[in-house]
Amino acid sequence: AYNSRDAKSIAAQFTENAQVMDEDGQSIEGRSNIEARFANVFKEFPKAKISIEISDLRQLSNEVAVEDGFSTASLSPEEPGIRSPYTAVHVKRDGKWLIASVRDFPAEIAEATAHENLSQLEWLVGHWFDESHEGRVETKCQWSEDGNYLLQEYAIKSSRGAVLKGTQRIAWDPQRRVIRSWAFDQSGAFTEA
Repeated sequence: AYNSRDAKSIAAQFTENAQVMDEDGQSIEGRSNIEARFANVFKEFPKAKISIEISDLRQLSNEVAVEDGFSTASLSPEEPGIRSPYTAVHVKRDGKWLIASVRDFPAEIAEATAHENLSQLEWLVGHWFDESHEGRVETKCQWSEDGNYLLQEYAIKSSRGAVLKGTQRIAWDPQRRVIRSWAFDQSGAFTEA
């Protein structure tokens, strides 16, 4: 009904005193107001489309069911769809299931991936040398196979000939929301930063 832009058919799926609450907390009550709201949307956006993905449907009694899912709506074919969660309560009236209430929640905001968060350190990838009169540091850095970590191998050689080798893993910590690193050297020492 939505994709046909048929406000009357949409409204017929609701109870007489149904409530629709949008993601901003704006509430519309009553079948006739719901019909008018959708008619206005379709008048303003004649190519609006929606797809529904039901993630859970629980029948609480013979006459009440709760549906949770995601709707992906676009106001025109040129715009990408906006995916947002919703909850609908259905009630059975005279043998027919109708929607008593729908609550739309704010659109999902895609979190940056671990790789995207680490991309600011991509300049580290490569083979690096740092030399001074005190010694030489050689570092090799590459992305992990899954692209979620930067992996480094290092060798520190002092001017006296002593060599210390180790590895370092650099990652995005989603709980602390920071970049962290863990280094392990051949002596068994461990550092975290």
